[in-house]
Amino acid sequence: MSKVLKYKFEGHEGFLSITTIDEFYYALVVKDTDKVRHIQKENKIELTTSLKGLNFKELAVSYIDDETLTSKIYHKLAEEKNLYFKELTNGIGVIQIKINDLL
Repeated sequence: MSKVLKYKFEGHEGFLSITTIDEFYYALVVKDTDKVRHIQKENKIELTTSLKGLNFKELAVSYIDDETLTSKIYHKLAEEKNLYFKELTNGIGVIQIKINDLL
């Protein structure tokens, strides 16, 4: 499986660099974005493992604003050389997706 997921919602599309811990995928996101507001309101987003954007599946997604978890995910993504963000700031949070829901 790729270490990147493609997402879409309300006409927006993009990519998430992901890592896994236990039964969840985690990705870092900028807190003050339409994507996070959508997730907070709807608790779901369309995701696919296809980078060409085929076969999207609407899944439950949780936004987590926790500094400890954000730091843990940031450092894990850095270790895996899959880090999108250049530095860890207060403006970053985490989204969580259950692995079995996507497979």
